[in-house]
Amino acid sequence: MGNDINRIKTYIRKNESALLQKILQKNQKITLAAFEHSGNKMYSMLHYIVWNGGNANLCQVVYDKFQDDCLHRRDKVNATPLHSACFNGNVSIVRWILNKSKNKLQDVELKTFGGETPLMWAA
Repeated sequence: MGNDINRIKTYIRKNESALLQKILQKNQKITLAAFEHSGNKMYSMLHYIVWNGGNANLCQVVYDKFQDDCLHRRDKVNATPLHSACFNGNVSIVRWILNKSKNKLQDVELKTFGGETPLMWAA
């Protein structure tokens, strides 16, 4: 599975959504937890997309496999992918996450361990 995780990282960094989709569909053993614990500093796939210059198409591929569970994964400072997208100024991913969110008001108020919301990270 380690090779598949490395391929996923490469596809994300190269913005290869079709290849990412193919590997996620092919390998059912790839889970959000397996990715998070593979040396990614506890980043989820969506975090990894944001921090590596990805786009909403990549996010959609991950969402298609993992659904809502991928939206609220926390990293090592308890930040969600929305925090990371706000921090990086990635407006297209911020919009994408909020469009997928079932509770937008709650999502913009989620706090890191330091008490910071996504809106604070955007400032």
